[in-house]
Amino acid sequence: MTKNSQTPANHTTHANKGKIISFLTALLAVIASIVLWFFAIDYDSPDYTKTFSNIKVEVTGLAELRQTMGYTLLEEPDLTVDVTIAGKRTDVNQVRSSEITASIDLSTVAAAGENKFEVQITAPDGTTVASQSIREVRLYVDNFISAQYTVKVRNMNYTLAENLYIDTVVCSPATVTVWGPENELAKISGAYVDLEMGELVNSIKVTSTAKLLDINNAEVDNPYIYISNSSVTSSVSVYMEKEVPVRVKLTGGLYSELTADIRCDMETVLLRGTVERMTNIKEYVIEIDETDTQFDSPIKVLITPPNGVVNADEQQYATVLLSIPDIGKREMVISSKAVEFLNLPDGIDAKALADITVELRGLQDILDTLTEDDISVTVDMSVLGELSEGTATVPVTVSISNEDVSGVFVYNKNAYTVQIITK
Repeated sequence: MTKNSQTPANHTTHANKGKIISFLTALLAVIASIVLWFFAIDYDSPDYTKTFSNIKVEVTGLAELRQTMGYTLLEEPDLTVDVTIAGKRTDVNQVRSSEITASIDLSTVAAAGENKFEVQITAPDGTTVASQSIREVRLYVDNFISAQYTVKVRNMNYTLAENLYIDTVVCSPATVTVWGPENELAKISGAYVDLEMGELVNSIKVTSTAKLLDINNAEVDNPYIYISNSSVTSSVSVYMEKEVPVRVKLTGGLYSELTADIRCDMETVLLRGTVERMTNIKEYVIEIDETDTQFDSPIKVLITPPNGVVNADEQQYATVLLSIPDIGKREMVISSKAVEFLNLPDGIDAKALADITVELRGLQDILDTLTEDDISVTVDMSVLGELSEGTATVPVTVSISNEDVSGVFVYNKNAYTVQIITK
């Protein structure tokens, strides 16, 4: 049999220690439970708050304001607000600043001028707005109108090849329509474009964006002012000057520059035009109808270049002296009975009242052989309008009717008239 060495006193001591430890353990458990209970109550308390700073205040209802009232903001507000939200700790701590919205609604405006707007805050579900740093703002609204401004070229960045220059720049559209507050539009002085063109060798078109300048020549940067169509195409005309030779050409068909003696006091002429037009111009031609020209007398001719080209020379007129070797002239009287009437209306008779003297020019030996039968004199009655009985002076057409005759012509052929009588 084993002998128990513990005394009754030791056994009692151990028993007391066990009771103390159990009591302390139970007490700590109770305290911990109470602490956790208070913590839990505080953690999920609906009165927990948190502040979010610098929430951007957005503007809404601007489109409706323009459409219904014809108003717009005079100046865009740049506002932020500090917002404090409340709710359960678990809900509040999950909120991000991007989930909080702040806005002012312009659709409630009733009149132009200063208006008061409430800053509306929207918090996420499960939270409420406890406070906000700004509750209302005052903003100015103005009439929303349009104005037309002429587009001008402000700066041109380019280099030019030798002998070229820019003469004109045409903007299309020539004007732009600008919309915005009435007071702000009054500060605008005009619209402009800047052209970046590089090296120019011919005329070009440049598309750029129109911008606005205020009365102080500063660029307008206002979000409430806009151009309805800011794209502008600028047609830049690049011009050149070129000296070209002058040549006289006979157009009557009887003589040429080889058989006639032609003298002109201008050997060259300075012409100016776009590069595209000037490239193919090698000479300037003066055309003279030798059948309708006074020989051996100075002929003054205005230099008239083709469309798009101008005479840049100091001398605007050329003087031509035309001489035909062995040229002769002859006056021939054509009887009034030989005058033929064309397109004579039914029931109308007409006759010439006088003979016609015409002047013929050309090779003398051929002139000497001509007879009245070789000459045709006609009156086209259709160009005289409504005819009535009586006398009138009318133009006649004189020509050489014999196709076998060459080298001669009717001089000043468009200058003949005759008096006729109709009945």
